[in-house]
Amino acid sequence: MYYTFVRIHQTLKVTPAMAAGVTDGLWEITDVVGLLEDWEKRQQEQDTAQHEWSYAPKGSALGHN
Repeated sequence: MYYTFVRIHQTLKVTPAMAAGVTDGLWEITDVVGLLEDWEKRQQEQDTAQHEWSYAPKGSALGHN
């Protein structure tokens, strides 16, 4: 990600992502870190939601036979 979005290529004079039209601006490393932190947070929220469902009582625990 650093090479593609942050580092300006010597020949292109822009980042490869800018040259490809993926982004129109130069990213900073803090942008990349923020993107990864947001992704991790979403993953943890999904894991927590799935984890809560996995402990739902089943069968006889609910009084059902």
